[in-house]
Amino acid sequence: MSASPLVNALVFLINVAFGSYILLLMLRVLLYWTRTGFREVSAAFIWQVTDPVVRSAYRWLPIRKNVDFAAIVLMYLLQVLRLSLTFWLYGKGLSVVGLLLLAVLELTTLLIYTVTVTLILSAVFSFIKPQQGYNPLIPVLNRLNEPLLRPARRLPHYYQGMDFSPMIVLIALQLLTILVIDPLTRVAVHL
Repeated sequence: MSASPLVNALVFLINVAFGSYILLLMLRVLLYWTRTGFREVSAAFIWQVTDPVVRSAYRWLPIRKNVDFAAIVLMYLLQVLRLSLTFWLYGKGLSVVGLLLLAVLELTTLLIYTVTVTLILSAVFSFIKPQQGYNPLIPVLNRLNEPLLRPARRLPHYYQGMDFSPMIVLIALQLLTILVIDPLTRVAVHL
């Protein structure tokens, strides 16, 4: 039995609202982790939108070793709420363990997609020179991608002047999705 158009529209709006804010929280976590300054023009928006909510949780969950635990917990709780609302609207049940596991898996998938987009943008920007000579997004992308590219650069990754380390990371992320995330997602939904 398919859902009504109204239910589909509500689920869509829930996914857009929650998903957008969860993505901003994830970018905040990544920016803190990579020590990318929020003074960068491209990162200032993320700070302005997420800080009022996250700041109130810092007294219980402070930042330690560049890990924004308050943003991670808030991101996780919002993901659990988003999934709960979605399953409720569709009239489907999910166990608590399945819900909690599915939230982790979906956040991991979002992280993989986020890294994939930053790697692709970084590769595209490496071929395009901005007209003004500087693009403020390039340093942010480079700092976000460097922790993943560093291990890939230990492998042979150059061929005729081309750096294939982003391709190595993208392949590894896709294999992680196929071999680990997808099977665990199927298990979580049936718990």
